[in-house]
Amino acid sequence: MSWIAAVGAAPLVGIAVSLAGTAVSAWSAIEAGKQQEAMAKYNAANELIAGIREKARRDLEARRHREQTLRLLSRQKSLYLKAGVTMEGTPLEVIGQTAAEAEIDAILIEKTGQGEYLERLARMGMFQEMGAGYATAGYIKAGTTLLTGAGQALIGYGGIPSTQKD
Repeated sequence: MSWIAAVGAAPLVGIAVSLAGTAVSAWSAIEAGKQQEAMAKYNAANELIAGIREKARRDLEARRHREQTLRLLSRQKSLYLKAGVTMEGTPLEVIGQTAAEAEIDAILIEKTGQGEYLERLARMGMFQEMGAGYATAGYIKAGTTLLTGAGQALIGYGGIPSTQKD
């Protein structure tokens, strides 16, 4: 008489089905971790792109502000000269003050863009770290699923005594 006949086929089929289900659950955990990792990488790339775009937008805004200021200064100078005012003393101070304030504004615009870019880089790094964590978590969950499933299959077969009291 074979050992399958002695034990019975039903418990072995049950064990096989249990182990197959465990393997599918483990594979699913790994795939879920990979999908979450991929989404985190996608988000990280989007943060980088958004940061670069924002910095470029602010740099352009600062350049336009400087150009606009040059036009304003030319107009001020032209109006002073048209009125017969010499370019010394108060008129020169006004033009100088206008130029200084405009340059401060342009620098603030640029620094705001730089700050937003650095903020996006920090978020990009966070998403990259999360992605690595998701992948690791998927493998850990798969490992625990395999160990738990194998243990339950052995308990069900009778190879390991259950610690639960009936």
